[in-house]
Amino acid sequence: MFLKKISIKGFKTFADKTDIEFETPAGIAAIVGPNGCGKSNIVDSFRFALGESNVRDLRVPTLPEVIFAGTQTRKPLSLAEVYLVFDNAAGRLPVGYNEVMVKRRTFRDGTSEFSINNQACRLKDIRDLFLDTGLSSEALSIIGQGRVDALLSSKPEERRAVFEEVAGINKYKFRKLEAERKLIIAEQNLLRLSDIRSEMTVQLSALEEQARRAREYKELMERVHVLETGIYKKQILSMQEKKDKHQARIGELQSATAEVQEAESKTRDETARLEREIEETRRRLDEIREKVRDLAEAGRFLDFEIKNLVGSLSALKEKRQALAARLKKYAFREKTDLGDFSEMARLLGRLGELKTSLLAAFNKHEGRRNTDADRMGGELTELLNEEDQRLKEEELALKDALYAKQKQKTESSEIHKYEEAQNGLAKLLEKLKSDREKLLNREGEPAARREDREALIKEELQLAKLEGELEQLIDRILSEYSLDLDGILKVENEVSNVLQGRREVEGFKGRMRELEPVNLMAIEEYETARERGSFVEVQYQDIASTHENLKTLVRELDEKAREDFIKSLATVTVNFKEVFAGLFEGGEAKIELESGGDPLQAGIEISVCPSGRKWLPISLLSGGEKSLTAIAVLFAFLKTSPSPLSILDEVDAALDDANVERFTRYLRKFCENTQILVITHNKRTIAAADEIYGVTMEEAGVSKLVSIKLEPAAKT
Repeated sequence: MFLKKISIKGFKTFADKTDIEFETPAGIAAIVGPNGCGKSNIVDSFRFALGESNVRDLRVPTLPEVIFAGTQTRKPLSLAEVYLVFDNAAGRLPVGYNEVMVKRRTFRDGTSEFSINNQACRLKDIRDLFLDTGLSSEALSIIGQGRVDALLSSKPEERRAVFEEVAGINKYKFRKLEAERKLIIAEQNLLRLSDIRSEMTVQLSALEEQARRAREYKELMERVHVLETGIYKKQILSMQEKKDKHQARIGELQSATAEVQEAESKTRDETARLEREIEETRRRLDEIREKVRDLAEAGRFLDFEIKNLVGSLSALKEKRQALAARLKKYAFREKTDLGDFSEMARLLGRLGELKTSLLAAFNKHEGRRNTDADRMGGELTELLNEEDQRLKEEELALKDALYAKQKQKTESSEIHKYEEAQNGLAKLLEKLKSDREKLLNREGEPAARREDREALIKEELQLAKLEGELEQLIDRILSEYSLDLDGILKVENEVSNVLQGRREVEGFKGRMRELEPVNLMAIEEYETARERGSFVEVQYQDIASTHENLKTLVRELDEKAREDFIKSLATVTVNFKEVFAGLFEGGEAKIELESGGDPLQAGIEISVCPSGRKWLPISLLSGGEKSLTAIAVLFAFLKTSPSPLSILDEVDAALDDANVERFTRYLRKFCENTQILVITHNKRTIAAADEIYGVTMEEAGVSKLVSIKLEPAAKT
């Protein structure tokens, strides 16, 4: 497996899409350029694509700040995207592809998207993909100047962190921290459950006594129930037996009084018939009386109207007679006096238009009394004839109305028929009442039959009383025990002696009163509390067991971490000696734990013996020797935990020319099995590279890549 390509777009200073392609699985690829041109951003992009979540390792305060922020001439971008392409022909990555591409995008809101071969995935999927390959954002395959500084640090704990990383015990430390956290929680839970156990012990003690009293009370209730239902059953059976006897006696008496009852029935029927006839006669009598009153009232009203009509007709006749006299007077007079016009106008006052014409004529001819007198007389005669005709018509109308009213009067005279019917019904009503009284006053039965009737009535009263008592008893049973008659008769328990049973019931009820007040829920509450107590006890034991298991796990993790660390340290020490001897040509080196301490806590001492010199701690070496020694340790790490790719970010910065020569010589040897990507600006390191990629910043704030291919002849 080797890295074929890195593609960067919008990540830090790489605003434009930039592709870095590697042609061989082994060899050295150098990325060069002046300080500040963005070389190390390529290493950060590699970490970013592999899912680095620690922003400090990406050298930014927050994740969105990895996105190109813009320059004076360019706008900021909205996302950063990096993808890596790996050759997987050897099948080291657990996917069925010969070429694998992992991609990550980050947006301004801080969210990220991941994909494998353009299929969306989770960060966990990418981390799982590179698991056990020695290649990840946290692995030692990426070595920067910071790791060199950590090895050169005078603080043993900082130096130790690098060794723990290669030993792979961080997973144990993480699991131990988790176990210790759970251990603290378990201890807290044990304390809480211990308090609950104490509280429940007191509660159970109180509830146990309450539950005992409640159980006794319920047992007494059950015994009372058995006895009382037995007594009730006994009483009901006794009452039903008495009821049967009464019903039998009533049957006998009813047979003996059957004739009397039949006669009484007939009398009752006849009386009922008479009552109905009396009621019907009364109703008819009331209707006829109402009719007579209505006819009498109508007759009086017609008399009044006829009187008015006769008066109006007489007055009309008088008017006609007066009109006829005047007509005769004016018909035979030779000349008409103008004074007669005034009289004529008064007589014909209702004829408005003619009156107006006459008055106009009178005014017009006031000075011509003799000339037009005859003509005006003619006119007057014509008007009087018209008035006479109108009065005739009015007289005829009055006569018609009078005839109609007289006819109604004649019809209303039939009141005497209704009065006769009224008298007949009144007599019939009196007769019916008399017949009813005779029936009601009929002579009584013989003495023997009267005694039977009295006995029957007595038996019926006793039966009714017994049935009422039985019904009350059944209602009480239904109220107390929710049992109807069929239910109480199905009760199996039956007392032989009711009095003795009642005594026992009173005794039980007396004991129940002694126990009161009783919490009947205490039985259930006690069982619930007991179950909860058992549950709490089980929980307590489980957590106690978990607590012990966690303590054991912590010890086992410590032992495993200690074992792995010592084993890894021994391997690193062997590899370190080999690498150091190669870099320092025969020199010796060793790595030791501080004496007297726990291997998991002890500091790490690095001592070296350059050829021809004595053993020295790393702190006494020159600056270049220190850096080369630290690089030797890092190479030892890589030999201990091999990786298909190693990225070295300016680890040669502090080396002088002689040490760079040693470094590059070993680097050439090391790249036979590992693809090496080195970030450098050292000429000698650049000279050792197979491929050179130059990074420049022609435009302020924007990085640009320039690749340089070296011919094999130039390497020789």
